[in-house]
Amino acid sequence: MPLNGKPEEPDDDRSTLPDRELRAEGALRARGDPGGSPRDRGGAAAPARGALALTEDEPTIKTYEEARWAQLPDAVSGEVEPSLALLEALHARWVNFLRSLKPPDLARRFLHPEQGPVPLERAIALYAWHGRHHVAHVTTLREREGWA
Repeated sequence: MPLNGKPEEPDDDRSTLPDRELRAEGALRARGDPGGSPRDRGGAAAPARGALALTEDEPTIKTYEEARWAQLPDAVSGEVEPSLALLEALHARWVNFLRSLKPPDLARRFLHPEQGPVPLERAIALYAWHGRHHVAHVTTLREREGWA
């Protein structure tokens, strides 16, 4: 159950998304770009932030310039398979981490420089949406490029 106490509508509950995410998504749609990259490495932040929240008292996390990361050579060229393997392994570890959490763990927080204190429960909901969003990016790109 999401933090607002209402049942979650899959892929539709965007009320908790930061304005920055919504603006970025709107800009991508306006230019006809599904956004993201199959080589995107930003997903590594979620497990690290979760571990920090569990092991430190309200740690301050670091943000990063996702658009600039997407322009790095490894994000725009080369084979996509290493990125997919990394993502699969990362998600396996993330699932183990999530399954280990107890109810008090969900109230632990990290401090986001732009959003302020973020409870782990809210961060997990956002990362779940973000993961589905990236799948949509890759699916759209795959369809657009005619990849099997």
